[in-house]
Amino acid sequence: MERMQSVIKNCIATGQGMRIGENGQPWLVLTGWMSDVWNPPVFHRKLVDVVSGDIPVYISRYTHGSGCNTKALELAGITKDTPDPEGGHIKKDENGEVTGEFVERAPAELTRLIPPAVPYTPYGNARNFVEGQHLAISKGLTM
Repeated sequence: MERMQSVIKNCIATGQGMRIGENGQPWLVLTGWMSDVWNPPVFHRKLVDVVSGDIPVYISRYTHGSGCNTKALELAGITKDTPDPEGGHIKKDENGEVTGEFVERAPAELTRLIPPAVPYTPYGNARNFVEGQHLAISKGLTM
């Protein structure tokens, strides 16, 4: 988890992964959470809270889930009384409090708040694809 906390701090400091919502609220949106490399291998919003401050954080997992910090839960109005989303599960701790981890689908109350990475345009998507290919090649990744 220390590595993830370091990544979150660095992203907030550099602006990498930051998105601005319609109301001007900055969000940190990350992809690639792999819980099997964490120690302990458990997600809890409080572990993200200590490095994220007042910035909502949403992290999608490589497989079947996602997680967020307390600020994101507050903005979405997700509490221990929020029902599980269709096709998903809100994890709770031994006291029934929301941990910030979602199995399969996250609640729509949360996902509707997450700003898009880039407004969709055919040009924007093509540009991002080309830039991604150049980055991959520069790192020695080829197909």
